[in-house]
Amino acid sequence: MHSAFPIRTALLSGCMVLAAEPVLAQSNAIFSGGAGDGFATLEFSQSSSTVGIFNGGNGDGYASLEFAQPSSSVGIFNGGNADGFASLEFAQSSSTIGIFNGGVADGWASSEGSNIPINLEVYLFLEGPFDPGQLLMRDDLRSAGLVPLTEPYTALGYPQAAGGGGETTTPAFLAQSGNDAAVDWVRVELRDATDPTVVVATRQALVLRDGTVSPLTFGVNIGVSYYVAVRHRNHLGCMTAAPVLFTGAVPSIGFLNAFTSTYGTDARKVVGTERLLWAGDVNRDRSIKYTGIGNDRDPILVKVGGTTPNNTVPGYWGEDVNLDGTVKYTGANNDRDRILVNVGGTTPNHVRSEQVP
Repeated sequence: MHSAFPIRTALLSGCMVLAAEPVLAQSNAIFSGGAGDGFATLEFSQSSSTVGIFNGGNGDGYASLEFAQPSSSVGIFNGGNADGFASLEFAQSSSTIGIFNGGVADGWASSEGSNIPINLEVYLFLEGPFDPGQLLMRDDLRSAGLVPLTEPYTALGYPQAAGGGGETTTPAFLAQSGNDAAVDWVRVELRDATDPTVVVATRQALVLRDGTVSPLTFGVNIGVSYYVAVRHRNHLGCMTAAPVLFTGAVPSIGFLNAFTSTYGTDARKVVGTERLLWAGDVNRDRSIKYTGIGNDRDPILVKVGGTTPNNTVPGYWGEDVNLDGTVKYTGANNDRDRILVNVGGTTPNHVRSEQVP
């Protein structure tokens, strides 16, 4: 739908993509302890091994360059209590207890191997720039040259996990116009299936006018389920109603679709047949509030000058609720009214809370 987006895709535990999966199961496991033979296909390391690709005891764990490193005098994966060291491209820069330990403790890997990079497709609409007539989002921030080359969430204090953070784009990508033009940076989180308050991995990417989030790559354990949550710097986030199973195929999650169930109650705003992330969380406290302490309206007034409510301030600001590139407190297309509408219009004391735990 659009050209490849050159963001940094750091992987969970730094694993490499394997051209073919290792043997799905064997009696001694893929990486065996003791004297067990760790057999793998040619794409993984070598077609067969009489001694074992990763031996227990004190044996040397040899692997081809495509896997980790061409040779190791100490062993990439040592048996006993030795440290299983590998380069960052494979697993991790160092390990105090060994990535796969031999000895009596079997160095077992799941039937799919270990953490591998897989893609995730996400689609969403932000209410602020959404145009219901075109069923597209406006790209005013991009047109004004305001979208930063580096994701803003790390600087805003959002915690990162498993290699997320610091993702970048290029001027060439931001120069693209049309339906594939960039709107703003968004954040995608994988959360623990048992405790969805635990963020397992994060990635930041650009969402395009048609709702497509630029390519996302996570390193995850195949056969494991995760909740998927999406966040924005001044919209309420939302999350899948149930964990999503990562099977090796590319999961596709359309948060803009009515048939995609989400966690909680009224997690998204309904506009015709579309579903949007609620706009107006200016102070990023995961709620939209028009009156009272910690409301989202006052920061807009402060930004334009406090005693000069008719002023406008251009720029890439959280107070710019409709993402048109200008903070505006009064008049047509101001940023204050959207907050009032989203808390209920005639019920200004109401608070709308994000449904992500």
